[in-house]
Amino acid sequence: MPNNFDKAVLNKIKSVWDNTIYSNIAVTYQNVMDSTTTPNKELSLPLINIYRPEGFEPRENQTITARLQGIPIVCKEEGEEEVTYTARFIFVTLQYQLDLFGTSTEMLDELAKDIVHMMSLAPTVTVTQTDRTGKYEYTETYQLKHSQGPRDVSEFDEGQRLHRYVMVYTIDTARLVNFRAITRVDGVKIDADIVKDDGTKLPIINIEKD
Repeated sequence: MPNNFDKAVLNKIKSVWDNTIYSNIAVTYQNVMDSTTTPNKELSLPLINIYRPEGFEPRENQTITARLQGIPIVCKEEGEEEVTYTARFIFVTLQYQLDLFGTSTEMLDELAKDIVHMMSLAPTVTVTQTDRTGKYEYTETYQLKHSQGPRDVSEFDEGQRLHRYVMVYTIDTARLVNFRAITRVDGVKIDADIVKDDGTKLPIINIEKD
């Protein structure tokens, strides 16, 4: 799910800059502006806001056969038999916008420099997706590529001096997983219980599954 990627990117940035949140940028901007007159400890500056404003864009990197069949994976829990399932997925592009809020351009220049440096040394993020039961997992490491910025998008209103930089990092081929258990066919039994009007019988094929 896309939110698994959102959490992974947030945790990566937050592990280095604790004052980092994931939120709609319009909401964060308004809250930060309000906090200039009403102090809010959670929104102290400098602040990094992460958001995915463009949603996600499907990509045709995978054949229709691969999308339908998926990757076979075996899951085995203690005391249980092995269960084979497939991780079917679609490729999408995810663009993460990092908004840096501060009281000066010097503050944001320093923060942006540190982010660019960190991303150049560790440009990956590991994402784990699970099914609804939480039993099946699919984990993969993706590259975060620099796409834009840092770009100054500061807006000064009514004498307020809130500086803001924007940076964008992209995961080009994120896999959104759909889990499906594999059902085995154990046997085929043929019955001939239906009789047509002319007296002939129609075979019925019953497929027995686990």
